[in-house]
Amino acid sequence: MRIVYDLILALWVVLISPNAFRSKYRKIILYKLGLKKPEIVPKKKAKFRIWIHAVSLGETKATKTLIDEIKNDYKNAEIIISTTTQTGQNEAKKLSEHTFFLPIDFSWLMKGLVKRIDPDLFILVETDFWYNLLSELKKNQTKIILVNGKISSNSYNNFKKFKSFATPLFSKIDLFCLQSDVDKARFQELGVPERKLSVTGNMKFDSKNMLQNTHSLRFPLQKKLVTIALTHESEEELILSEIAHLNSFSFLLAPRHPERFLKIAKLLKKKNIPFRTITEEGAGEEKVILINKMGVMDECYSHSFAVIMGGSFISHVGGHNIYEAARHGIPVLYGPYMHKQESIVNSLKKHNIGTQIPLSLLSNTLENLLKAPTRKLSTEILKTKVEGASKRSWNLIKQHL
Repeated sequence: MRIVYDLILALWVVLISPNAFRSKYRKIILYKLGLKKPEIVPKKKAKFRIWIHAVSLGETKATKTLIDEIKNDYKNAEIIISTTTQTGQNEAKKLSEHTFFLPIDFSWLMKGLVKRIDPDLFILVETDFWYNLLSELKKNQTKIILVNGKISSNSYNNFKKFKSFATPLFSKIDLFCLQSDVDKARFQELGVPERKLSVTGNMKFDSKNMLQNTHSLRFPLQKKLVTIALTHESEEELILSEIAHLNSFSFLLAPRHPERFLKIAKLLKKKNIPFRTITEEGAGEEKVILINKMGVMDECYSHSFAVIMGGSFISHVGGHNIYEAARHGIPVLYGPYMHKQESIVNSLKKHNIGTQIPLSLLSNTLENLLKAPTRKLSTEILKTKVEGASKRSWNLIKQHL
């Protein structure tokens, strides 16, 4: 199986290589191919070494409260974090001094990597189930734990087609801390014993507000502010076409990827929409304020009347974490494509948090909110209803150590 798996991976690398060298991954491609080795500090005998792997920004941010729980009980724990993307890596550096990009899952790369790291505990965040990585960790007698685990309907259906691969893959994981009962049922159907499965909730609900006293940010005061958050290619144009005519609002526009800031500025000029960046002085007449600075989303949300969550109005992204905005007690509007955030959406719908609407209703919905604003949600109610997954997960993990 491993030989076939390696051959399939090799074919995949050949097919994606031309695009990879031109895309946002070109800066990290040498790490992904194993041609540039991550700097791994030698393991100290007295240290308890924990390797956490998260894919991108959202998954990495979700580990912060879990890491806090770990450090409360294992004050000398040595935590190493790997990620797949640059945005995830940037966030990981805030949480640990030992970080690296996970290479492609070739057997020879994973064998050497696991041997160099030699972790006592491996924590996998959400998804990214790599067969060779998990196999080498199991050979190393490392405890393997999935936290904030989920499996989308698409992934579930694909794994069902290849159950002979899925069953041995998931058998290597010692404990599944899952987001929802739906995820538990799906993993059980794929052959995971119920004794390994626990529903602990979504750790993304535990992320704390990261408000900064950033006096360099200049928010307009004349009109109600609506943050258009974490948008992707073509999504800005779709959303602005629906709402740019609304005169009662100013819009904070925050693209998901920083490399697109200049492209968005060109789009606004082309559409003749008055704008400035969040760090510039303005005359107060700008329709759009472009957020061209990272790490300030919580501050934008705290100044906003409402939020429109990007990644949900185009089909290939699958949505973003709407709770990060909702915990500020403001209305959050999101589109029909939230298939990668099923657990978050279902959990928040139980408490009437967030409103899912088609693109065509954005304008009317914002105007209706202005006429009859919703009551601000109590942050204490939110905490008691949806938070605490990190602590629940860690308490289960400790029983396996």
